[in-house]
Amino acid sequence: MSKTPKYRSKHVFWDAINQVTISPDVAQELIKKNRNKRPENIWRFDSQHEFRVYLALIEIYGADRIIRQHKIVILPPSRCYPKGKNWRVDFAVTSKTPLGGYSFFVEAKGAFLPEFGSTLANLEQYDSMTFDRTYIIFDQKIPSDNKVVKALLNSDFKHHLLTLRTLKNRSSYDDSYRRFTVPD
Repeated sequence: MSKTPKYRSKHVFWDAINQVTISPDVAQELIKKNRNKRPENIWRFDSQHEFRVYLALIEIYGADRIIRQHKIVILPPSRCYPKGKNWRVDFAVTSKTPLGGYSFFVEAKGAFLPEFGSTLANLEQYDSMTFDRTYIIFDQKIPSDNKVVKALLNSDFKHHLLTLRTLKNRSSYDDSYRRFTVPD
């Protein structure tokens, strides 16, 4: 029986008001001063990669269009799933049209763990529209040795698997075609 690889990442704490990163020690002091709650202006990113993806998205789309930790309901509450199945995608990018809404979703992945493969499979089965508008951004390279990723690379979803470098090289997202476009 194979074991799931252990994956540990370093959290990044971001002071949204002053636009600076702060050390975990300073963040802990601020949390203690705020009665063991994180102040609203202190954002925690689960990894350095997630933080870099956030900065790239801000650079491309602007901070006002990026929503962090957006909740997606995969399955509503039911008899089998009393709480339903929910997923907090790392980022939702809002549309620039007056009607609003979400253009697409971005998940930053440093490692492709089995739990995320299950989440993607459920999303594809129960909410294919959201699945088709989801992009997965890897750090250095796409882990093509992973069986789930390999299957995704052999499907129509392959254009939704990107590296951080590829994301930075793409400057816009074409809402009408639902895909990233490269500037001329």
